[in-house]
Amino acid sequence: MRRLPHFLSPPAYNVRLRLNAKQENLMNLTGQFVWHDLMTTDRAAALDFYTALLGWTYGDHSMGEGEPYKMITVGEKTLGGISSKPDEQPGPPHWIGYVLVDDVDAAVERATRMGGTNLFPPTDIPDVGRFAFLSDPQGAVFAVYRNQGGDDGADLATGTGTFVWNELICPDPDAVVSFYGEVFGWKHKQFPMGDMGTYTMFQLGETDVAGLMSTPPGGPPQAMWVHYLQVDDVDATAGRIEELGGQIHHPPTDIPDVGRFCVAADPQGAAVAFFKGSAKS
Repeated sequence: MRRLPHFLSPPAYNVRLRLNAKQENLMNLTGQFVWHDLMTTDRAAALDFYTALLGWTYGDHSMGEGEPYKMITVGEKTLGGISSKPDEQPGPPHWIGYVLVDDVDAAVERATRMGGTNLFPPTDIPDVGRFAFLSDPQGAVFAVYRNQGGDDGADLATGTGTFVWNELICPDPDAVVSFYGEVFGWKHKQFPMGDMGTYTMFQLGETDVAGLMSTPPGGPPQAMWVHYLQVDDVDATAGRIEELGGQIHHPPTDIPDVGRFCVAADPQGAAVAFFKGSAKS
């Protein structure tokens, strides 16, 4: 097992992680992560891995020519999709989170004005909505999205096997705070983490929407968003990941009064984290 000290880890102090299960009655999700896509080099193998690990099922959504888009289903709700990574796209397989915005084109303009890069221009998905891919000034990739009709609500999938937290790690956290504040209207609070520096909590009103921390020694060289999935047993999940051909980057670890987590990579190399809240969280 390859262990990277504090790699992508949440803060080791009592801070409330936003669980989707606690957001079921939230009507306006603008400015929050509402969808997650996996871009992978072996889609069939990835589908099998996540089904075996989390019990996900999938539905097909036609994208015209080429393979259909695989919609991830938990219960009767969808939470994301799995696609083949284009050969010309640089970098390893990865998860990408979508933030709901009022206007995709306006969000792209704000992002590029603040030093971000438009990786894929605003594009319509017929009968679904409009999206664009961006990176922040330090290279972390994310997407912006607006559903067709402009509805600002969303029926998020919740519970085991769904995404519950999103965390950005980068070399210079202070340099991106204003970027996300301008693009999404996120405010922020900072908390000391001792030797690990400072943890920044992004907020909309009183709602915690994402986290931010400095890349620790031994962490990845490029800034990246890490997305957390809720599980019933972090230790059992970590063991199963290795059985299925994945790797553990950070072993199961307790966050006092918050929960337990681990960080892993699926067999194709896409980083993803797993979390179970404590009784107090």
